[in-house]
Amino acid sequence: MYRSGGKALIVFAVTVPGTMSFLSRQIQYLIDSGFEVVVICSPGWHNETAAQYYPLKMEREISLVKDILSLIRLTKLLMSLKPDIVNAGTPKASLLLGIAAFLTRVPVRVYMCHGLRLETAKGWKRKILLMTERITAVCATRVCCVSHSVKDRLLELGLVGPAKLDIIGFGGVNGIDVKKFNPKKNMEDREVLLQKHSIPRNALVIGFVGRLTKDKGIPEAIVAFHELKQSLDNIFLVLVGTFEEGDPLSNHTLELIHNDPQVILAGVITNVSRYYHIFDLLWLPSHREGMPTVLLEAASSGLPVVACQSTGCIDAVEDGKTGYLVPVGDSKSLAACTKILLLEKSLAIMMGQEARKRVEQRFNQRTVWENTKQYHQDLLNQKFKNTSLHELSGQKAMKRMLDLFAGVFLLTVFFPIMVVVAVLVYMKLGSPVIFKQMRPGVHGRPFYIYKFRTMTEEADKLGNLLLDNLRLTSLGSFLRRTSLDELPQLFNVIQGELSLVGPRPLLMGYLPLYNLEQARRHNVKPGITGWAQVNGRNAISWEEKFKLDIWYVDNQSFWLDIKILWMTVLKVVKSEGISQKGQATMEVFKGS
Repeated sequence: MYRSGGKALIVFAVTVPGTMSFLSRQIQYLIDSGFEVVVICSPGWHNETAAQYYPLKMEREISLVKDILSLIRLTKLLMSLKPDIVNAGTPKASLLLGIAAFLTRVPVRVYMCHGLRLETAKGWKRKILLMTERITAVCATRVCCVSHSVKDRLLELGLVGPAKLDIIGFGGVNGIDVKKFNPKKNMEDREVLLQKHSIPRNALVIGFVGRLTKDKGIPEAIVAFHELKQSLDNIFLVLVGTFEEGDPLSNHTLELIHNDPQVILAGVITNVSRYYHIFDLLWLPSHREGMPTVLLEAASSGLPVVACQSTGCIDAVEDGKTGYLVPVGDSKSLAACTKILLLEKSLAIMMGQEARKRVEQRFNQRTVWENTKQYHQDLLNQKFKNTSLHELSGQKAMKRMLDLFAGVFLLTVFFPIMVVVAVLVYMKLGSPVIFKQMRPGVHGRPFYIYKFRTMTEEADKLGNLLLDNLRLTSLGSFLRRTSLDELPQLFNVIQGELSLVGPRPLLMGYLPLYNLEQARRHNVKPGITGWAQVNGRNAISWEEKFKLDIWYVDNQSFWLDIKILWMTVLKVVKSEGISQKGQATMEVFKGS
């Protein structure tokens, strides 16, 4: 809703206060342009704008309990603020604010995607990051990418559909103050900095600005620098930034940095524009970016750059025109291209001039701010022209959000129990621990369902498996009675093959046996539990079960799902309806 005076309320949220300080002038520009602005970030932001500031602690890394507490606080805050737009720009803030805004039905929910941490993550951490990105995208009404390559990466990973993706102008976040970052060197200032770091006047200086982490390519940079020193004696590397525990460098790399007098650790610098005046070129061998501001700052300062062919960097650099792009992790190419620019001064100057022109044309701060203001205004105009614009599939989106959020939460909570169950199954039944079987999903599309094994593989003399009640072990009976055998299906939920609530997926062989009415149970995604499960489970007939499934298809809602989940908990505690009378589980369906 619009506030008094026709002002719309925008809530901006980021995790760390330093990021918000970077956006302070843009926030004031939006306020001056007629918006009312609220800022949410962790404590520590020095607010010099007319925005309202709510300090709310958000952890940058994964912290389940603290994240849930932050989500509750955010939800309460949004309920009281009732904003027209929320805009979140760092991974954790985007996830938490996105869920809170979705639950409180904020009309316009923008996920400002600054890049993808999952690109360099591996194993369980990558899977969790993929899940959180999906949840964030589901909760958002628009996903705004800071560069074309980030947009392409989201599409490639299947995280967002093309209709939901936007880019403001040529990309970027805050634009570049071309007056502040300019090629005109303050020679007195330059002399002070050279003396401060004991760098000779005639030295060749390579600059790096950013976090000193593996993701930023620091290990390769140090290797490339040592290779350059073999042929260039008077060369220095100035590292502006700080180390991070979340992505630490190896002890070997740290030793090379600390033991080399020609590698300068400048630390965190408030006014970094001064340092571009002592650099001959800038390095950014990063493995992933969004739209790297440091490359644009260097370009505005008239410096050529050498960066990697990674997401974000390929949007900030025109290879061979404003700098060079080298393969990710290739220290030899990094050293070779750097050597060319250090020795061929006229080429470096020409590239720096082209880089400056490009920033002035595409990333001038005032232009970016104006485009950002217009973007939010257009979203509001479109929303209030058609209030149902982003709510046509609201029920489906809410169900998917519940599946993802609850699935991740339950998997985290039950993971230790799953490990214990897996060990017990292995000791009792051997390998494999997981029973995998193809089942029909929504519209009958097949997928593999996962469960803990509960039966042996005993067969008769002809090789036919014995009846279920003969193969069901005492451990298996316990797992079924407590529904612990179903826990691996949380992976199916997270992958989108199952929902928490829906008709149970039965055997593929049953598909041709359904009549037209019974086949409607496949019009929705199957579930771990469902209306039939909480109203008899395996203790009722097939016909009764299918009638309950069809009733759910016709009456499904978010609150019905919540009711079924609560009833499921009670059924599991009471161990009701586990099997049909006289059967170990449920008799085979032979058609109605």
